[in-house]
Amino acid sequence: MTLTREERMLSLAAMSILHGLKTRRNISLEDIKFDNELRAPGACFVTLEHRGQLRGCIGSAEAYRSLGEDLLRNAFSAAFNDMRFPRLVEKELEDLEMELSILTHPKPIIAPNEEHLLSLLRPGRDGLIIEDKGAKALFLPSVWDSLPSPRDFLDNLKRKAGIGHRSLTSGFAAWRFETEKIRSSETLESKSLWEMD
Repeated sequence: MTLTREERMLSLAAMSILHGLKTRRNISLEDIKFDNELRAPGACFVTLEHRGQLRGCIGSAEAYRSLGEDLLRNAFSAAFNDMRFPRLVEKELEDLEMELSILTHPKPIIAPNEEHLLSLLRPGRDGLIIEDKGAKALFLPSVWDSLPSPRDFLDNLKRKAGIGHRSLTSGFAAWRFETEKIRSSETLESKSLWEMD
């Protein structure tokens, strides 16, 4: 069976999780053959949902390794190393779904203050990274689904960064990025989808 690009990415991430369930370790890169696209530098987030509820989300803000390795490592971490949740167990596979977010390279947003930054945000489209006095955090564009107001979006991102209610200082930095979303149409229990060529 020839897999599409999207299926290959989902397969890699699922293979990493299934391997982790069996061995409790990351899969060895020596066992994986990446195609050209997956060998190129790339950054992604892997989000897991169990029965419609968040079950893990781990990712990279910038490309510092191949996209293939980033998929493998972040899938494993989303399943087993997200400190908000216990390690994934096999019985959860039946109702576990996965979404990959492939990030574009972050671009600086030039804004002298917080109000100007708010005016430049593109709801539903922009992922956002902010940094202020060493505090840093990221929201994926999908967060707009639950926080459609730019003010709510930014305020919650500030809280995530540990900035709290204070305004961003004059020395803050911000970057925007977009994502390509790839969502599994089957649960991880459906092994047929995850078989590699």
